[in-house]
Amino acid sequence: MNKVVILIYILIFVIVTIIITSVIKIKNYLKNCPSDKLIHNSFFRIYMKLEYYIEDIFYRYPPRSTIRQFEKEIKRAGFKFELSPQFKEVIRDDATGARDIILKYYKNSSLINEKEYYVSLLEPSTSHDLIPFFLEELLRNNVTHESAINNFIINTTNLDYKDYYLKFLSKKELGENRWGLLEVVGKLKIKEAIPIILNILEEKDSGVIVFCLEALYAIDKTDKYIKYYEKYQNCEDSYIRKKVNKIIKKIK
Repeated sequence: MNKVVILIYILIFVIVTIIITSVIKIKNYLKNCPSDKLIHNSFFRIYMKLEYYIEDIFYRYPPRSTIRQFEKEIKRAGFKFELSPQFKEVIRDDATGARDIILKYYKNSSLINEKEYYVSLLEPSTSHDLIPFFLEELLRNNVTHESAINNFIINTTNLDYKDYYLKFLSKKELGENRWGLLEVVGKLKIKEAIPIILNILEEKDSGVIVFCLEALYAIDKTDKYIKYYEKYQNCEDSYIRKKVNKIIKKIK
């Protein structure tokens, strides 16, 4: 192989590398670019449409997936966006307009990761009235997408739903899935939650011990419940020991 051929191969390699690097940079830029800019830029819109179809060819959603149908319906409803991660930005000022569609696909989806996705799309500031609905969901589904629901409960914290928080915090069948509720009653300093928290500690469910103790301290920072903290000072779990000793230090 002569030198000219080698130089040609090197040149081709350099050009391909530059193109690939440029495409990656453009893609990363697009992911962080506000939707209003993308909408008015023809080049970016063409690029995104091309990427969308390439994804359909090379990436296969599970047969039961509802993501593509959801994206089409939400666009038909008038919400303009090029990439899925930009959806939350688009609905920020009109969350209630998209909410019915989000809930429709949440209820219809049978895939846990998609249910989690739909919950994450709900705008907390306009979704307080969904707290009872998702607390019931938490009770029904228990170990499926509880993390997404608990995060929703925390993000929509609202004292108007105190009775619901107390009611579901008392349900033993929720087990460790009450961590979000414990964080909420602590944040809102709901004193009526204290007897329930002490009962949960008696259940000896190690998964929520720290949440219980932190909620208890958030509600009442006196030494009234010091014995409940001291009980865990020599706990085998180093994480619990560290947290409880930190609380005791603050009290004393």
